[in-house]
Amino acid sequence: LFGESLGVSSLFLLIFFLFYVFCCAVSICAVVFVLLSEMYPTKVRGLAMSIAGFALWIGTYLIGQLTPWMLQNLTPAGTFFLFAVMCVPYMLIVWKLVPETTGKSLEEIERYWTGSGQREKRP
Repeated sequence: LFGESLGVSSLFLLIFFLFYVFCCAVSICAVVFVLLSEMYPTKVRGLAMSIAGFALWIGTYLIGQLTPWMLQNLTPAGTFFLFAVMCVPYMLIVWKLVPETTGKSLEEIERYWTGSGQREKRP
């Protein structure tokens, strides 16, 4: 938004944006499929992951189709601010509602999600 007025070079902005894409790709983008594989009960896991994966791809397609329109009508800064605002609820949901699953079996995780075991409290 203020790159030109602050004298920030386009190359710096490009590098910063590519670094953002890299951080996203090695963090939540890969973790989504791990989370999907852990959150559905064994009986319906294959079907549920198929539906969830399909929904993710539909969302990705829609973002890809709408981004050029948003860049034109909301400006590049407005488009990225909108995406940033949309990430806030996502971060809060992950922070507050998604349990840590490191070192737990799929059965233990399934008991957590189905409520058949006592839920752990997160710090």
